[in-house]
Amino acid sequence: MLASVVMSVFNGEDYIEESIKSILSQSFRDFEYIIINDGSTDGTHNLLAQINDTRVKVYHFNENKGIANALNFAIEQANGKWIFIQDADDVSLPERLEEQLKFLNQYPDTAVLGTLVHCISGNKGISKGRLENYPKYWNSIISPEEITKEIHFKMPFCHGSTAFSKQVFINAGKYNPKYEIAHDYDLLSRMNEFGHYRKILKVLYHYRIRKDSVAHKNMLLTCNEVMIISSDFIYNRYFKHLNRKPQFYFFGSSAAYPNFVQNVAPNLNLQVYGYCSDETIENFSMVQNLYQDKKIDGIIFLVTNQPDQKTLNYFTNKGMSLNKQLFRFNSLL
Repeated sequence: MLASVVMSVFNGEDYIEESIKSILSQSFRDFEYIIINDGSTDGTHNLLAQINDTRVKVYHFNENKGIANALNFAIEQANGKWIFIQDADDVSLPERLEEQLKFLNQYPDTAVLGTLVHCISGNKGISKGRLENYPKYWNSIISPEEITKEIHFKMPFCHGSTAFSKQVFINAGKYNPKYEIAHDYDLLSRMNEFGHYRKILKVLYHYRIRKDSVAHKNMLLTCNEVMIISSDFIYNRYFKHLNRKPQFYFFGSSAAYPNFVQNVAPNLNLQVYGYCSDETIENFSMVQNLYQDKKIDGIIFLVTNQPDQKTLNYFTNKGMSLNKQLFRFNSLL
């Protein structure tokens, strides 16, 4: 079998019928659809029992085991060469599987294939402006080079739009259940070792923005998990040869410092040499001297987007490079 679609659902009665219908209505029809009911306590079980399609296989967990465990189990059952993720509250356009399979057959060395996305609202109204602005980041990071560059910082894919080979999934080590929210970012960041990141430049997936979703209710936890995962990625890609934790100096706001020290720093695969919220020339000079004296291996900026260009220019003019010695961590504070 060529294609397996996998879904994990927990208390998804509001949207799951529309989500399932979007897969069963695909123009490409030769696939299996594995759905894990992850201990739902609402009407999800009854809705799944009404499905009458031989392509669908439903598994019920007696208790909620978390989305990472559920997706790992689903993919372990899958017979398809290519795995397609479908989130339980989102919608795939009818040609999604056909378009992605055509692309994957043309570029079989692809590790992860995403698509452009459009955003739709949940039951609790989301403003038109937010619906339009939310996918701009995902839809602006499109080339393999851009995606590889951004994977240091935050998720350049909408997880539900992705497809990848089952073998790459196994080689990369599957989803890590220790991450409550950013399990997708963790897995996809590891997959680059086994192939290329690519994206189809066409909207094939509708992502639903919900005020009551786990990720949106826990944005700080999401960012903290992303920072920890980013440190693993940076260590393994650039500094593993040192056979020690690399030393980094951190710049970030004073508001970010308490959260960083308490919840992030103890879990990093990097050593925090120092932290400063005052980005002045004097401090830049001091940190540059630390790098020249080989007391630190690099600098990390806690930001929501790019560090200030003047800051980057100072360090790049001293011979340092973004995503080699200079890195960004995504921080809300």
